[in-house]
Amino acid sequence: MSDETTTDKIKKKFTDFTNTEFNDRHRFKFGPLPAQDIDMIEYKHNIPCIYFETKHGHLSLIDLTDDQMTRHKNTAKILNIPFFIVLYYFPGLNKYNEKVDEFGTKHKYFIIAANDLARSHMTYSYTQLMSEEQFVKFIYKIKNQPFPENLILDTEIDVIPDEPFIKGLPKSMEAA
Repeated sequence: MSDETTTDKIKKKFTDFTNTEFNDRHRFKFGPLPAQDIDMIEYKHNIPCIYFETKHGHLSLIDLTDDQMTRHKNTAKILNIPFFIVLYYFPGLNKYNEKVDEFGTKHKYFIIAANDLARSHMTYSYTQLMSEEQFVKFIYKIKNQPFPENLILDTEIDVIPDEPFIKGLPKSMEAA
């Protein structure tokens, strides 16, 4: 009998070679067939309502003009939904899953409004650092759903990460 749990088996399935092998074969063996991995789409009543591209917080450059981001923006445009890029900072781990303290002990998210529909949900800037609770409340607000008060979320930001350079974002809310 194996000591491997179902969760371990699922993690292994999705981290070993399955997605990577498929993506590599698609890119290198199938010829010129552009494809794009989609990180997360929020739904309300089974209808897409928010599009998220997630990135690890170590990323220092976000290029909204590159082919990958252009495909994401075009997908969100076709769906007519806001598109956000979310840099996530999970406590205690860097992008190599090594234990570190540089991100502090609280989950936090740096949000970038990447299309006009997303920008319409931002108040003062096209970017914002949010605590876990602020981020989840932000999602519920966009979906026009009540926030369940029984959620246990990080409510503060303990370490302010460096902001990435964002290429292709209007300089101010007035410039859009």
